[in-house]
Amino acid sequence: LLRTDSLYEATLLLLKASPFLAFRLPAWLLRGKAALKHEIASRVTLDPVTLPYHADFLAYLREEHAKGRQLVLVSAANETIVHGVARHLGLFDEVIASDDGRNLKGANKRDVLVARFGSGGYDYAGDVAVQLDEREVGPASLHLARLFRGLVAEQRQVGPAVQLVI
Repeated sequence: LLRTDSLYEATLLLLKASPFLAFRLPAWLLRGKAALKHEIASRVTLDPVTLPYHADFLAYLREEHAKGRQLVLVSAANETIVHGVARHLGLFDEVIASDDGRNLKGANKRDVLVARFGSGGYDYAGDVAVQLDEREVGPASLHLARLFRGLVAEQRQVGPAVQLVI
């Protein structure tokens, strides 16, 4: 969805505003990546209006939203940042994100998606690094992942009953 990493953006904003906090970053990271993201997000506010979005993908999401498809924004970014982006875009029916105790990346993200939607109950478009098991996602997921990465030009029709997880 974003053409940047919100953690990098927030960290740069934090260091610009309070350079002395650079010395706290290692201590926060020792408590885990989720804690680091939480500490940074609690001290700075990223303006979702100024963030760089993938324009083609955003257009696709707007089309799917207009068709009535349920869109869920699932992100490893801190929940404060993700909720801000979701409010700004006005496309998402639900938000699931990292909090101060859980970093929603990789296997953690996969486990949350399967627990929330069931195996095959959603189509996934986004970070291919999640390495989703083909048996756990909906039929258009791999296509959407390629589309998101810009490797496929055409779009396949997917029924509105299946959630699209971003």
